[in-house]
Amino acid sequence: LNIYPRNGYFIPDYGEKTIKIETANSKNIADFILYRPLQNRINILSDNRNLGGYIGSRIFPLKTNLQHPKTVSIVEPKITFPLCNINFECQEITLTPKLSIDTGVAQYTSMNNMIQQHFNAVLKEASDELKLQQATIYTSASDEEYLKIKFKTDNNVNNFEFYISAANNIEFTAPIISIYDNNIDVVVYPIDKKQKINGMEFEVTAKSDNINIIRKKIKPNKASIFDTDKPTLSWGIIWLAFVGGFLLNLMPCVFPVLGLKIISLSKFGASIETKVRYGFLYTLLGIISAFAILTCILLILKYIGFVLGWGMQFQSVEFLLFIAIIIIVFFLQICGVINIKTPQWVDNLIRSKSNQKNMLNYLSGLLLVLLSTPCSAPYLGTALGFALAGSYGDIIIILTAVMLGLSLPYWLLVIKPQWAKLIPHPGKWMKTLTYLMNIMLLLTFIWILSIIAVQTGIYTAIRICIYLLLLVGIWYFTNIIIQETNRLRENPETRAAVCKIVKIISLILSCVLLIIAVVDMKLSQKTVVTETNNLPIHKEQRTQIKEYLKNNQAVLIAIGADWCLTCKFNDFVVINNFKLQRLIKNGDLILLASNQVDYQPETLKFMEKYGRKSLPFYLLYTPKIQNGIILPEILSDSQLYKLVTEGRY
Repeated sequence: LNIYPRNGYFIPDYGEKTIKIETANSKNIADFILYRPLQNRINILSDNRNLGGYIGSRIFPLKTNLQHPKTVSIVEPKITFPLCNINFECQEITLTPKLSIDTGVAQYTSMNNMIQQHFNAVLKEASDELKLQQATIYTSASDEEYLKIKFKTDNNVNNFEFYISAANNIEFTAPIISIYDNNIDVVVYPIDKKQKINGMEFEVTAKSDNINIIRKKIKPNKASIFDTDKPTLSWGIIWLAFVGGFLLNLMPCVFPVLGLKIISLSKFGASIETKVRYGFLYTLLGIISAFAILTCILLILKYIGFVLGWGMQFQSVEFLLFIAIIIIVFFLQICGVINIKTPQWVDNLIRSKSNQKNMLNYLSGLLLVLLSTPCSAPYLGTALGFALAGSYGDIIIILTAVMLGLSLPYWLLVIKPQWAKLIPHPGKWMKTLTYLMNIMLLLTFIWILSIIAVQTGIYTAIRICIYLLLLVGIWYFTNIIIQETNRLRENPETRAAVCKIVKIISLILSCVLLIIAVVDMKLSQKTVVTETNNLPIHKEQRTQIKEYLKNNQAVLIAIGADWCLTCKFNDFVVINNFKLQRLIKNGDLILLASNQVDYQPETLKFMEKYGRKSLPFYLLYTPKIQNGIILPEILSDSQLYKLVTEGRY
């Protein structure tokens, strides 16, 4: 069946009911079986619809069953289908073509070859390289049902397309497509938010390239309580949070603290089980304290109406200064310049004697959490994105699960301190590791200052560095005075009084320095960021993106931040890759970059629509995929290049 709509018209695809064929005046014809080819994406509608259709001349393979094989056949069916114009004004078309088929010996012709080619291209339920793995129905917090379909492909995803239809003509929104490795997630919502889809059958068509195209009928089930993709709290999402927290221990951002922890274990005697247990109990106390403070801050911000995003605390210069101060205090405590002791009630609770190492271990736990907050460990982004978009209870439960996962190695060493004996005794290895960890902490300090420089200016960051160096100098000088005082032959009461006065003076000077640093940062004018900041939030920007697509240009939305190490890695390795830069210079790819230096709730709300609450965030539009594809957090230059080049006409 060859249908050729006139220019400006198309046939919308409604699944098996798109084209109805009745035998009508046909003779010797028992029935007709019609096969639909791959749809075209119809881009003339508003973005909130998902519609496929047929534009231009299309051939639909048609199979008939004869009542009497050796009798003349008259093919005169009644064919009915919808025909729409660009304004989606549709009418029903009825045609009655006629074809006579005589009896006799069949002869192969060029027409037969063409028909056979189209039958060979009939879409199958399965493909060797593209597989439909799972289809699940979820219910949102607002009682809105939606469908999530998971695909897997053996090769990199290139020109992916997706269509869905239901027997009762339910219309769906444009698909939200996410790509990670060789996996593809597709989410579609019914346009009617009250529409229930549980128990219904759907026809799904998917294409990963020009060869692997599948069409399959599915009858999805509702998500189980262990499903990690559920929009409401489940055991699955809690497990993801726990695993993501544990994997934070393997991320580069916490290596300085972990390395120093190994060094301290070796120094104070890994063979002494009591010391090991007490040491890790204080580290656990630091981790719990940091998570408790972080949870309270998030709850307060949510209560007063802030749009939350993980890692966004690095947009606050006050938070950055706080981390810098913690690093300085950590250094001074390690070097023995200062000796901050834990409160007596804490020592009584843990039944440990108060000493310098207790506070050092506590600061290790505190710093471990602070440095891990911008990290994007596997599974963590999904869990935290769910928590920050959820209720107060969701935030508490998910952050508690992350905390338990992060602290799991320390709990195990508290329970089994003899495992610490696996760490070798002090030697040359320890000097090398100490040197390496000190360098990493120094680099972390420089990184924090660089983020402050972006937000307040380079000169302000230099002044902050000077203030902190003066702080170090004050306490080094104080330590020297105290050591010299203790060497005097004066009575102990006099020496203790002098040391106390020196410490009070140093503490006052330190507070004055920190106050000056905070005031200096607040008075400093923020650096103007040249990149576009709110994309693609506004209607005018979305209109501009459509114009780019009409001109056969791809558009990449890249939302990152200077504090985001993954963003910097992607910029250096992928975005600045010569292949991508050539596409940008030629105008084939339009890069719209957003640097989230300060708090921007519009951007966070935009990311939340796609289920993301952390950076980096990448969204690619191409002329063939005008609804956009969500890219993985860690980009691949080859995959991105193929998506751009093969997504253009």
